[in-house]
Amino acid sequence: MKTQRWMKALLSIGMLFTVFGTVPPLAVNAQEQSDDWDGTADTSWYVEGESAFTIDSAEELAGVSKLSLEENVTFDGVTLRLTRDIDLDGHKWTPIRTFDGTFEGQGHTVSNMYVEEKDAVSGFFGYLSRGALVKDLTVADAEVVVPPTNGYFYQGVFAGWANNTSVINCGTSGSLTVDASGSDVPSVGGFIGSCKGNTSLRNCWSFVDVKATSTEEPVMLGGMVGQWENAADGAEMVDCYFGGSAEAAEATTSTAGILGAALSFNGEVVLISGCVSYGTLTVPKGAEENAVHIAALDENGLAQNCLWPDDGKTGVVRLVVDWGSGTAGADPNFDESTCGQKVTDFADPQIIAMLNANAQTENLWTLGINGYPVFAHQSDRILADYRAIDAAREQIPEDLSLYTEASVKNLNDLLASVNDRLSMDEQDQVDAMAKAIEDAIAALEYRGADYTAVEEAIAKAEALDPEDYTDFSAVEAAIEAVEYDKRITEQAEVDAMAKAIEDAIAALEKKPNTVPETPKDPQDEETEDPADTAAGNMTAGWASLVLGSLGAGAYLIVRRRETKA
Repeated sequence: MKTQRWMKALLSIGMLFTVFGTVPPLAVNAQEQSDDWDGTADTSWYVEGESAFTIDSAEELAGVSKLSLEENVTFDGVTLRLTRDIDLDGHKWTPIRTFDGTFEGQGHTVSNMYVEEKDAVSGFFGYLSRGALVKDLTVADAEVVVPPTNGYFYQGVFAGWANNTSVINCGTSGSLTVDASGSDVPSVGGFIGSCKGNTSLRNCWSFVDVKATSTEEPVMLGGMVGQWENAADGAEMVDCYFGGSAEAAEATTSTAGILGAALSFNGEVVLISGCVSYGTLTVPKGAEENAVHIAALDENGLAQNCLWPDDGKTGVVRLVVDWGSGTAGADPNFDESTCGQKVTDFADPQIIAMLNANAQTENLWTLGINGYPVFAHQSDRILADYRAIDAAREQIPEDLSLYTEASVKNLNDLLASVNDRLSMDEQDQVDAMAKAIEDAIAALEYRGADYTAVEEAIAKAEALDPEDYTDFSAVEAAIEAVEYDKRITEQAEVDAMAKAIEDAIAALEKKPNTVPETPKDPQDEETEDPADTAAGNMTAGWASLVLGSLGAGAYLIVRRRETKA
């Protein structure tokens, strides 16, 4: 890691704590911070002196912020229980200024939070302090914008600053964009901007995309926590992970996945144990050494059993701090393997087994939809059970060419529409897809049989004249027996119909071949000459006479009379 110009500001931070001691720098007041909540804030549920309340709506949740900001209610000794998921619908959220009590999320999610403070800490909570406890709460799909007018040091999504606080089973997702040109080295974290004292973070995560846009002003940037300042006994980040992205535009900015920088002016140690970072780190060209997956630790920092990707970036850096000059650089002799190991394939079951073996919570880790470790209770990040879909696919016939084009298309369209990245929370959608595939398989329609051979045989029969054959009834019967409702699976029967017609045609016997008397064509007779006709009559008369002489005399008389006549 290159010499950190941002260290010049750390001395001023040290001076700040010398002046204020352990009191959080609450420079925000009601006049500086206007309540810009777009909906209503309901505070009617709060009764001073009572120790437990339920938060049942966005309006009541906004009431927590209003009570903190306008009436300086810190909820010390009070327990708030969130009873349902809350959608802030992108309306501007004013961070809960100071919270010293217990907030039980009960597994619920506050989504679509939008924060843009002109000059204040950022986060769902502003300051968590004095033994505050927050557990089982997710702030999802948040958008936090820190404009250049904001000169405050602490910028986060879950909280801006946490001192002597316990946060358990909590996480964030969304974006945090910081223009640090109006601040002097702010602490920027996708989960918490800055932690202090004996704050404990256990089983927490961040999928936030953190981006510092200023090219002139450095920041302490972390996917989880930007900076840990002045640790105390019990300070720890245990079994936490980062899967978002961290990007810095300024070349000396410390950019890390878990902790941007651990700097203890009091010599106390912050422990980072069993943490995993597989998010994306982006720094300016030439400043690659400032990208660190786990943390940049001073001599009082300690990391163990951590995992990071084998992508060429550093896992852990040991800072050599020159407190006099306000600069720090990487210890070239530090062996990062003492803090954990690089991982080539996070989907390797042995990685999950290793994490669970070292985790403080039994069976904490599992493989997520993203192919990386997540917590076993994060049903929204764990792949749904797709066995029903797999079973349905196995029922698909091998030869789909037997079925109609429309029914096959319906099945293929369903198969193509299967979303294989749904979570356990979306199991009902997976089951519905499996049922749809089963129904489409059941609805497959066989194609009709091929009647080409039958039609050809019938055409051959129709070209014949039944009168030429002794008996044509067999052909007619074979044609009459044809059934046109056969499916492709019954093709053999259709082929047999064609053969029956062909066989009947082949068995036909023609009638005997008789030649009838052919009548004379009048046109074929010769035309007689009239003279020839007269001569012939005369000859015939004489012939009759001769014949008559040879016969009876009576014939001669009759003939002559006929002649005279």
